[in-house]
Amino acid sequence: LLMLGANVVAEVFADLRQGFVTTLFLASAPIGYAVSQIAGPALGSAFDWQVPFIAYPAIATGDYALFAATRPSSIQTGDPISLRDFRLALRNQAVLLVSLVRFCSYVLYIFLNSWTLTYAADRPHLALEQTGTIAALLPAVGIVARQADGSS
Repeated sequence: LLMLGANVVAEVFADLRQGFVTTLFLASAPIGYAVSQIAGPALGSAFDWQVPFIAYPAIATGDYALFAATRPSSIQTGDPISLRDFRLALRNQAVLLVSLVRFCSYVLYIFLNSWTLTYAADRPHLALEQTGTIAALLPAVGIVARQADGSS
């Protein structure tokens, strides 16, 4: 789904901004993790633990509105894929191997993002804001790595 989304974004912004917007889309997951893990504990400590649960959906709604307002035209696609082509792709061992590796790496990424914050919070000498910053290091590496190697 990530590559499907990247293709849609690339089609919508097929002008000179295509590279920038596609890169921004591909980096959005680790950027979101990093920002939420740094800002969430800070918002919770400064206001109330419920504030991040209100702020994050509001930000996502604003982001969607910004995307909808800035897209230059409706989504244009090529020929639709046939069911036969889809089945052939699912039987291709290279496609299955890449999909499995991508799935495993993403599961590890999600696990470490969730577990790191919990593990760091169990350390009595660390404040909640510090644990969020420590947990944000993993997605920060993802942000840099995606831009450095050019892959998704």
